[in-house]
Amino acid sequence: MTSRVRPGPITAPAMTARPKWAVEATTLTMLQAGGNDPAGEPGPVESRERIVVNVGTPAGPYVLNYQPLEGSVSAKVVYNEGLVTERSETLLPGIDFTVDIPAKSITIVRDIAGSDVLRVTYNYVGISILKDFEQEFHITIYTDTWQDVDKFIGLPLAIIQSRHKEIVEQFNFLNPTNYTANSFVAQSMIRQIRFLRMEPLPRTSRQKLADLEFRMFFKVQGAMRLGQSLSGGFGIITDIHTPGESGPGVNIIPDLG
Repeated sequence: MTSRVRPGPITAPAMTARPKWAVEATTLTMLQAGGNDPAGEPGPVESRERIVVNVGTPAGPYVLNYQPLEGSVSAKVVYNEGLVTERSETLLPGIDFTVDIPAKSITIVRDIAGSDVLRVTYNYVGISILKDFEQEFHITIYTDTWQDVDKFIGLPLAIIQSRHKEIVEQFNFLNPTNYTANSFVAQSMIRQIRFLRMEPLPRTSRQKLADLEFRMFFKVQGAMRLGQSLSGGFGIITDIHTPGESGPGVNIIPDLG
C-alpha cells in the first residue's frame, strides 16, 4: 500500500501504475485574530515530553529539554503504548519520582519495570508567542475504474474521520514537531482536521474515459508556539527595601490564595 502513496504534486501516473494517491500540502496562513500578542515578557511555558523508558535502568535519571519550575512537574508511566491494552498510571511527585531542577532531570523512585514511556508535563521560564494557523492539504486519487473511485475516496475519509483523535495525538505527542536552536523554540500542534470538498481534476480532450482523477481538499487548524527558553526561574518576593536605605528590609508573607 505504501508504494501507492506519494508526496505531491506528481504527474498523472500511467494507467498500469494505478491506483495511486498523491498527498500535497499547500500554503500555511497565520491568523491575525486569536492567539497571544507578542509581548516579549517572560512567563511560564508548558512543555510536554514523551520519554522512552530505559530498559536497563528504568529509574533514570531522565534529562528534560528545559529547566522545570519548582512544583510544576507531573508525570505518567505508560504500558503497552499504542495497543488496545494501553494503560497509564499517574506518578506522585516526591513519592514516585524526584526532580533535580539544576540538572533538568527526573528520577523514578517506584518500580516501573515493563513500562514503555514516560509522559512528563511541566512549566519552564520562557518568552512565548502563540499564533493560530490554518493549512490546506490535498489528497489526489488516480484510478482507472469508477469502483476504485468510490473505494479509494471512501477509505481515506474513513481513516481520517474515525481516527481523528489518534491522528491528532500522534502529531502532537508521539511525533511532536519541535525545533530548537540554542535557546529558541518553535513548536507546532494541530487541533482539528476538516474535510472541505472533493472535485474532479480538469480533463483534456486527449484523456481516456477510464482516466479518472479526483482531488479531496482538507483543512488543518492548529497553533504555532514561538519563543525562547530562559535559564533560571521565578521567585517569591520576601523582603522589600526602600531605595537608599540599608538594613534587613521589611519581611512580608505573600498571599498565594
